[in-house]
Amino acid sequence: ATILGSSLAFVDATVVFVAMPTIERELELGLTGEQWVFLSYSLSLAALYLVGGAVGDRYGRRNTFMAGVLGFALTSLLAGAAWNGGVLIAARALQGIAGAFLTTNSLALLRSVYAEQAGRAVGLWTSFTSVATVASPALGGALVEWASWRWIFFLNLPLAALALALAQFGRCDER
Repeated sequence: ATILGSSLAFVDATVVFVAMPTIERELELGLTGEQWVFLSYSLSLAALYLVGGAVGDRYGRRNTFMAGVLGFALTSLLAGAAWNGGVLIAARALQGIAGAFLTTNSLALLRSVYAEQAGRAVGLWTSFTSVATVASPALGGALVEWASWRWIFFLNLPLAALALALAQFGRCDER
């Protein structure tokens, strides 16, 4: 669950690059709009890492992780359905906020659940999220070419549902 959830956030940081020319053309964004599609996500993600961790400490890492995954799915739906550049930029900023909550708490969950084996668990988490991040431009390119740029966001929906199911039924004593 933690690997899948975090992979969503890491993949969305890079997959948008390959779709950007098509998005720019369809939504008539211009260079400034293109930059904000990327920056709105990255800035909100980076700015709220500490807040996401603190919320998880206070209200429970599992609940915060799951709320982050759900928020990421909903904002991915909004991004994929965006009818103009402003909506896409706002959706990307909201995706970044949700991503901050799910990534920080995914690591905290690993450390608490796997205690003495946390190093190994974090190593696996890093390996799998890195592979997902590296593979995402190719997958994104295929989706843009064969379907639509919108599918780089819609693909998050079933993956988020799977991450939520795994988190719900996984072994975890967190609130």
